[in-house]
Amino acid sequence: MRILFFTHEFTRSGAPIILKRLIETLSLRSHSARLEVAGFGTGPLWEDYCSLGIPTRSLELDRSQPYHYREFLELLDDRQPDLLLLNGATLYQEAMLAHWKGHRVVWWIHEGIHVGQRNGFPFSHPELEPFLRQSFEYGQRFVFSARDTRDQYLEFCPSLAKRSTVIGYGIDLKAIAREREELAPRREAIRAELGLPPDAFVLACVGAIQERKNQAKLVEAFQKLLRARPRSERSGAHLLLIGGVNPTDPDAQRYQRRIQASLDPDLAEQVHFLGLQPSAAPFFVAADCHVLVSTNECSPIANLEAMAFGCLCVSSRVHGIPEVVSDGERGFLVDPTDVEDIARRLGEVWQTHVTSPGELDASRRRAREFVEQEHELGVMADRFETLIEDTIRRVPLETRDVPRRPEVNRLLQEELVLRWCMVKHDASLETRLLRHRAQHLAPGISVAAGPPRGWRAAAKRGLRRLGLVGVLRRLGWVR
Repeated sequence: MRILFFTHEFTRSGAPIILKRLIETLSLRSHSARLEVAGFGTGPLWEDYCSLGIPTRSLELDRSQPYHYREFLELLDDRQPDLLLLNGATLYQEAMLAHWKGHRVVWWIHEGIHVGQRNGFPFSHPELEPFLRQSFEYGQRFVFSARDTRDQYLEFCPSLAKRSTVIGYGIDLKAIAREREELAPRREAIRAELGLPPDAFVLACVGAIQERKNQAKLVEAFQKLLRARPRSERSGAHLLLIGGVNPTDPDAQRYQRRIQASLDPDLAEQVHFLGLQPSAAPFFVAADCHVLVSTNECSPIANLEAMAFGCLCVSSRVHGIPEVVSDGERGFLVDPTDVEDIARRLGEVWQTHVTSPGELDASRRRAREFVEQEHELGVMADRFETLIEDTIRRVPLETRDVPRRPEVNRLLQEELVLRWCMVKHDASLETRLLRHRAQHLAPGISVAAGPPRGWRAAAKRGLRRLGLVGVLRRLGWVR
C-alpha cells in the first residue's frame, strides 16, 4: 500500500506541521504502507522529512506556469499511489488532475471558507463558483478539523455530507508533559530572562504576525486595559507576542509596523515582540494566560498546546474555536472585532488572577483534561489510519489517463493556469492566455475531421462560458 501526501508548503505553520506530525506517527507504526511526501517548494519541514528517511519530492511553486501541472502528472505516474492525501483547500487543481488520472483522493481541508477566500480560494467568484463546486466531486473522502468548518463547506457543496468527516487536531501530549515537567521549576527564571517581574500578570499570544491573527486589536485592547488601571498598577501586566513575520509578505510587514506605531510610549515597554521562536513551550509556562483573538481561525494548534501546558485561554468566538475553548468552562471567549470586549474580559481575568486564582485553576484543569481526552496525537493517527484503509478498501482504483496528445495535454494544463489567473484577478494575463489558446486550439491538434469554421470566435465564447474542457468535449476532441 503506497500513500502519497501532497502539501501546499513545507513551512513551520499550522497545517503543514500537523501533517508532519501525522506522517511521523504513522511511519513509526508497524504496517505495510509506504509513506511518501511531495509539495511545493522547500522549507524546514522538507528537511525534517528527509532526515526521517521519508521519500520527499519538491515541485516548482509557480502555478502560473503549465510546467507545474506537467510535473504533478509525472509525479503521479512515477509514484502510482494507492491513495493521494491532499493537505489544504487550495489544492483543488491537483484534485482535478488526480481525478483525471483515476486516483483515490482524501482531501484534508484546514481552512474555513472565509480564510480560503482571503488566500486565493474564490468561492464567490461568479465564473469560478461552478468550477469549485465541481472540484469537490474529485475527492472520495474529505476531512475537516472542526464541525464549523465542515458546516461551511456543506452549505457551499451539500454533496459532501456523505463523504466528509471531522478529525480534530492531535498534539503530542507525552512530549508536552516532559517539557512541562522540565520547565515548570524554571518559571521564575524564564520570566527573569524575558525581563518580567516574578509577580506580573503575563499574557502570551502565539501566532504569526498577520492581519487575520488580529494582534493590532489585541495590543489596542491591552493598552486600553492598562490605561484604565491606576498608574501604580500599570507595570503589573505584560503582553508577549511570539511569532514571526513572513519576509516575502509585504502586507504582514506593514501590519507589524502599524502595530508598533500604535504603541503608547508610556506603555511600549510592556509589549514584547519576541519574533519566531523554536518552541512556544517556555512562554506557555511563563504566561498566566494565552490570548488569541483571530478574526478567521478554524482550530488553532496554539490553543490546544496552551491548554495542555495548563495555560488559561482567552480566544475568539469564531468558527471552530468554541468547540475547544468552551466559554466559562475551559477558558473564555471574546468578540475579536470589539476592543472593549477584549479589554473587559482581560481585565476580569486579571482581577480573578489576583483575588481568586483557584477559579482559574479549575478552568485550566478542565481544559487540560479535555485536550488529553479528545486531541491526543495517537487518536488523530488512529482515525486517519482507519479512514485511509476504508477508502482503499471501498473505492476502486481506476486506470484512466489524461488525454495523451501533447497539445491537448498542454491546453488542459493551461486551463488550470487560466483559472488561477482569474483567481488573482489579473485581467491582462487572462486576456493574453485566452488569445494564446484561441490561436492554438485547432491547428495544433491532429484530428481527422479538422476544425469547424468560425472556431476562433466559438473558442473565445466557449472558453469564457464553459471552460476549456467543455469546449473540447463540444468539438468532440475529448470525451
